[in-house]
Amino acid sequence: MALAGSATLSNSTLSFNQALGGNGGSGGNGGNGFGGGIYIASGAAVTVTRSTITNNQADGGSGEGGGSDGQGIGGGVYNLGTFTFDMTTVIAHNHASTSHDNIFP
Repeated sequence: MALAGSATLSNSTLSFNQALGGNGGSGGNGGNGFGGGIYIASGAAVTVTRSTITNNQADGGSGEGGGSDGQGIGGGVYNLGTFTFDMTTVIAHNHASTSHDNIFP
């Protein structure tokens, strides 16, 4: 999800998704990969109930020729808005190359 607004997920599975930053060209920086399972933009709201968010991946791209690697943050969920989930929702076994494997922040 990248647009401001709201969404509700119930009895859903979000698994084996990827947010991959592109590799930098000669001397360029790698791109960022944010939110392998869900990306929640500023101003947006997502509510998740009785669901599973597992085995997703957020990886930054490689920098080339002196460029910096991109960031991979929030393997399961990258949240800049409002994110709520109930106690029956499982958010686990996600991976981010830089930080916050399961939920950012």
